[in-house]
Amino acid sequence: MAAEAVQQRALAIGQILHQGTGLPVNGAITITSPEGTVVANVRSDGFFAVSGRPELLFPNLATMPATFDLDVHAESAQFRSGFFDTSVSIPLGAGEGFDPPVAAGTILLTADPVYIRGRAVSAVDPHPAIAGATIDLLEGGFVTHTTATAADGSYSFDNVTVLPPVELRCTAGGFTTETRAVTVDYGIPVNEISFRMTPP
Repeated sequence: MAAEAVQQRALAIGQILHQGTGLPVNGAITITSPEGTVVANVRSDGFFAVSGRPELLFPNLATMPATFDLDVHAESAQFRSGFFDTSVSIPLGAGEGFDPPVAAGTILLTADPVYIRGRAVSAVDPHPAIAGATIDLLEGGFVTHTTATAADGSYSFDNVTVLPPVELRCTAGGFTTETRAVTVDYGIPVNEISFRMTPP
């Protein structure tokens, strides 16, 4: 067993991030390969290294190109199902020596759609609701979804896919427009974000 461990070498490196947060996944990640036995070390910052014995995984690589397939399994409350599976294929040229290890790049685990809800009210007592306010959802500075508040000041974006950076903007007549950065929490069913609007 010790001799086999000595023969292991780093074959591939990369990083795994949650698509919706742009950050490492909050959970456990395992990486396997249909080519054979590999050992994966995934750090808390999402960077990983996959090690193995290339002569066993790719016995014909000296003369023929091959593909290094990695299967990623993430278990996290950030996914509705509790887990997410994906695969990545890395082309290998004939004679590949894995020095340095091949780059798998950044593997983004697809974000589930989310629910964002809240209310727009006046910041002046007695906090009356603001009907008809425009709520814009911005991704990367561009408006991707728009809605208006109901009679009770409530609004909702249901089952929408959002990618960082995310902002919400509330515009209402007689009030100063308010824009706020949003960090979506994919571990809860609904993200509640409300606005207390002030006069200009």
